[in-house]
Amino acid sequence: MDGCLRRNALDRRHALAAFTALALSPLARGQGRAAPRVAVLCFGSPGNLKSRMDAFLAGMRQLGYVDGRNVRYDTQYANGQRDLLRGLAREVVAPDPAVIVSGSTLVTPALIEATRTIPIVMVTAEEALATARQPSRPAPNVTGTVNNALEQVPRTLAHLVAAVRGLTRVAALVNPSNAAHAPYRGAIESAARAARVRCDFVEAPAKPDIQRAVERAASLAQALMVMSDADFYDERRNIAELMMVNRIPAIFPQRGYVDAGGLMSYGYNAEQGFARAADFVDRILKGAKAADVPLEWPAKAEFVINRYVATNLGIKIPPEVLKRADRVVG
Repeated sequence: MDGCLRRNALDRRHALAAFTALALSPLARGQGRAAPRVAVLCFGSPGNLKSRMDAFLAGMRQLGYVDGRNVRYDTQYANGQRDLLRGLAREVVAPDPAVIVSGSTLVTPALIEATRTIPIVMVTAEEALATARQPSRPAPNVTGTVNNALEQVPRTLAHLVAAVRGLTRVAALVNPSNAAHAPYRGAIESAARAARVRCDFVEAPAKPDIQRAVERAASLAQALMVMSDADFYDERRNIAELMMVNRIPAIFPQRGYVDAGGLMSYGYNAEQGFARAADFVDRILKGAKAADVPLEWPAKAEFVINRYVATNLGIKIPPEVLKRADRVVG
């Protein structure tokens, strides 16, 4: 009898200890009050940006955040329509989220216009503000990662020259409405002079202009460089197909283009940038002010080659270039 009483008392103590531990856990504390709202505003469409959002959500889960328990997500997409950004930014700000993730360079100015108090986390922003060696904060409530695409231009052209034998004339697909267009164009001109190749610029200020621009590039040059731009990324499958139809090899600024059928890419891994954004969000949810969280450059640019596309274009990538690549697919 005494043994049963002792066992019952021990069981009650174990149950009480387990209940206390659960009650004091971060997850339970999140359930005891309204979970913080994390808003995400993206320029492209859900389908186009799925891999990036998956990377962000995976990063949040690794940090212990569970949707509906200790965090709530509010994700909005402009579906590639710039005229929707201001309205969507106001919608995102209205519920007063704890933090907002800006999924595109184009999104950040709209968010800054909508709020100067809610923390904003940029993901590898490619803005004119990022052209210096040290990135500058566009507003006190903004932090995140900054992609200095200008510094990648000479290496991008060098990869293209090395991959396409006998290359003497290249075209650059640019968007004149992009905030970084002027410095980006200057960087390409400088790199082309250093590489002793002629460069012609073909402009596509809007998505309907892309086909004409690629066709003109094919008539002018032996290969194509594509500027880092949200509109171009949104149309990456179309651009990759146009490259094949017009038989012009191209190098792109992000791996997503290669995954969509492009030949080569050199640039920062956007998925890794979105995963990194989770760390910024975590710090802010734990009480850090955006102004106190330093901006960061992504760790490394990667060189990716699609050998299958090269074969279809009739291009033999030199072995030394294949060895230089961080990843070869196909």
